Amino acid sequence: MLPRAFWHYLAALYFAFQSLCAAFWWLILAVEPRARPLFRPSATPDSALFAFFLPDAILFIGAALWAAACLVKSPQSARTPLVIHLGGALYAALYCVSQTLLTGEAVLAALLMTTCALIGTFLSWKTAFASD
Repeated sequence: MLPRAFWHYLAALYFAFQSLCAAFWWLILAVEPRARPLFRPSATPDSALFAFFLPDAILFIGAALWAAACLVKSPQSARTPLVIHLGGALYAALYCVSQTLLTGEAVLAALLMTTCALIGTFLSWKTAFASD
């Protein structure tokens, strides 16, 4: 069995890395229009995709960075940012899965968001929500 501190640092690294990757993803979408069709159905305008930027920046990126900092200092204090982050991640994952099921498109978005939500849930369970 791995020590609890291992999970705390692994989760902190994961959430920090996930935040950086998400910020980079938004940058790519902003500067490379050819990347956008991978993440939205063809009948959906780019504006519908970019409408998710502000909630993503706050709930997914910002809360994950906040959680990463808390996990290093005091894992119990990470509960609030993790709940905020996981709420945003799970909502986005369900939206993307629904979108893919309805249109057969944007499969990459569904796969990436579902993976993020599942890994984040697992690491939250192993750290801030683990019983002593």
